[in-house]
Amino acid sequence: MRITEAARWLTLTSLSIALVGCGNKEETAQAPTPEPAATSEAPAEGDIPALPPGVSQATDLPPTPVTMPTVDVPDLPPSGSMAAAAGSFLESLQRKAEAGAADSAYFLALKYLNGDGTEKDIEKAVKWFKASANKGYADAQYQIGLMNEKGTGVPENKSMAAMWYLIAGGNNHDEALQRVDTVMSGLSDDEKEEVERMASSFVSE
Repeated sequence: MRITEAARWLTLTSLSIALVGCGNKEETAQAPTPEPAATSEAPAEGDIPALPPGVSQATDLPPTPVTMPTVDVPDLPPSGSMAAAAGSFLESLQRKAEAGAADSAYFLALKYLNGDGTEKDIEKAVKWFKASANKGYADAQYQIGLMNEKGTGVPENKSMAAMWYLIAGGNNHDEALQRVDTVMSGLSDDEKEEVERMASSFVSE
């Protein structure tokens, strides 16, 4: 009788333990996995933020608008005003050249030679270069020599070119001193003597 009661007690105990174990398994299986709490904190410096949904790479993102700096550009004077100023300067050179200013005559000649601020006019350029050269302006003397050597505005004349180079060289014009040797090397002895005579005559006047 005691053995039968003991066996019944053991059977009930084992059944209770089994039922409790099944209950724990069901609770474990049905327990939902907690989701991470949402945070509103900004990513730390150096972290790469996640791309928005539908964007596979950085190139899919819309371009960031670029704002160009504003630069203030000063207003240019009207073209008519510039032309008027150029004409006024040319007239001023003309008046001074006619009054005998050698430097003004030279710069006026350059204006006509290059068509700067006026129509290109070789004859007027030669006229004012000669006027300046005759007053001892070395740059004008060199220019007249160059025009005679090249035949620009005047007939080509190597002897006249050499003469003006000699005169300009006597006024310490370095380029003229370099050109005179080149030109004189192509002249005959008689031509060289004539060049030296003309140059000396000009200087003595």
